[in-house]
Amino acid sequence: APAMVLQGCCGDVHPRHMCGTPQQAATLGRRLGEAAVKALPTLLPARTAPLTHAWKTIELPCQPMPTRTECEQQMATCESFIEEVTQRDPEATWVLGYNHPESCWFTPEERAAGTQLSIDYFRELIRMIDAGQELSRTLMLTLGAVRFGDVAAALSPGENFAITGFRVRVRSPYVHTLIGGDTNGLFGYILSLIHISEPTRRYA
Repeated sequence: APAMVLQGCCGDVHPRHMCGTPQQAATLGRRLGEAAVKALPTLLPARTAPLTHAWKTIELPCQPMPTRTECEQQMATCESFIEEVTQRDPEATWVLGYNHPESCWFTPEERAAGTQLSIDYFRELIRMIDAGQELSRTLMLTLGAVRFGDVAAALSPGENFAITGFRVRVRSPYVHTLIGGDTNGLFGYILSLIHISEPTRRYA
């Protein structure tokens, strides 16, 4: 029979243990199962017909290209983290809003190497700035929608932020609206700029 899997991940939401043990996964599974059982009595019945679908390509604005000063500041932050994780605190995981996997999975050297990629990224941006190059101000994105009677699924090739999924559900006329992320590709993070502060908007 035809089947569809909705990953439904959110770019700003993840479990307490990003790369945990089987025991930690079992604990999370039990919590999810208990929540699902508790929700069963509140479910609303829904029709399963008609079945329709649609795709549309849209143009999304990109975040502004950082300035040379901002790139240098981010590089300094990364260099500070590399020094911290390799010399002072081998358990450190957080840098530039990114949480490296737990130390039981990634060694300090591996987390430092991952952070070096960010330094290389900002160094390349500085090269582009000095050369007078500009990043594209927009990107094309193909979105999809599937309707099963009273149930709808909004599909995007990226990780939607929780606020983005919430805004889609609020505007949806269907009984149940599912938000599917990383569908047919990996675009990156998709977030709503409404209700997001300036610092978050510039670097999310």
